[in-house]
Amino acid sequence: MLFIDTNIFIYAHDETDIQKTQTARKLLAELSATKKGCLSTQVIQEFCNIALKKSTYPLKARDVRLIVRELLIPLLAHQPDAQFYLRTLETYDHYSLSF
Repeated sequence: MLFIDTNIFIYAHDETDIQKTQTARKLLAELSATKKGCLSTQVIQEFCNIALKKSTYPLKARDVRLIVRELLIPLLAHQPDAQFYLRTLETYDHYSLSF
């Protein structure tokens, strides 16, 4: 399983650099077809923020909803709930790991 960074999704939808766009789209198509790609909720949040506000050519909310529904959510590997954060804090405390 390969974790897909937010930038790949941004490049796939920002056509200011056509080579990056084509490369990102090809990579996403391959990862989706082989079911080898995954992402986190953070990637979805970052993508929405950048695509709606910070992109050179911001997307409309309806377009971002479509991308999230059809492309990002199917790749979502984990949706944290309250217990996830509590277990993470226990692990942090027990093993002195970074949160």
